[in-house]
Amino acid sequence: MEHTPEEKREEAIFEIVNQLNRGSHLIASVEERERVADLNLIAGRRAKASTAYDSALKYLRAGRALLTEETWQHNYKLMFATEYLMAECELLTADKLRMLQRECLSHIAADREAKKVELRQA
Repeated sequence: MEHTPEEKREEAIFEIVNQLNRGSHLIASVEERERVADLNLIAGRRAKASTAYDSALKYLRAGRALLTEETWQHNYKLMFATEYLMAECELLTADKLRMLQRECLSHIAADREAKKVELRQA
């Protein structure tokens, strides 16, 4: 990653982050964990901008898993941005789910199937 020019990093962010996330359990230093979490935040933002909310959540959750509660004290900006974007994407995916459920309900023929979809909405 250090050998990748800054402008190329943006283009290859998903490839870079996917590789780093595969080995994230091996990252011991707090600074490196925060750096990888920051890269996951960048990937999450890019995915959200492309309306790939599920992918965005995958990156954001991976980044959040690298951080501790102490991160709030020394890297508030990273923690807040990660948590806030995760909440936005969770809301957007829930909205998408509700929209799909309404679509299913409008086409369901059997009462039993309608009850199944309605139960999932609750």
